[in-house]
Amino acid sequence: MNFYGDFKHPRIFSRFTRLCLYVGIEVVFIAPRCPWMNGSIENFNKWFEQKFWNEEIFTDLEDMRTKSIHFGGQVHFIRQVNNDGQINVLNEAFSVGKEFISEYVWATICLREQRLEVYYQAQDMDVVLIKEFSYCVNEEIRPLGGDFWNIC
Repeated sequence: MNFYGDFKHPRIFSRFTRLCLYVGIEVVFIAPRCPWMNGSIENFNKWFEQKFWNEEIFTDLEDMRTKSIHFGGQVHFIRQVNNDGQINVLNEAFSVGKEFISEYVWATICLREQRLEVYYQAQDMDVVLIKEFSYCVNEEIRPLGGDFWNIC
């Protein structure tokens, strides 16, 4: 729960998650009780490194922030759809459809838009947005703090 948030209350981020968001890091949570998914995240990190970090040349820290700005402000969850056609994100159930029972979906909380987007990718198909929900966060969302970077 140090990483995730709260056992009981919906829409609460942990201190760690808030720190990550504050410094511009997006967090991806694998499905609960599915440690075999760690490899998927590592593959994503490798792909991201090849497509972003290895392709960009940064002149300084501010240049890096400018080029990576579109990655901040989101928290991602990989979730398996239960027998009721729902997923659980931060202690709250969202109905994504019974046609997705037992399938894994990717849910993204977009903090700036106050929206939850749920994506699905069938084998050998493109990723498809299958559901959108209004998602007002119960916590204050602060922009990246300039004072934080003064310690670098």
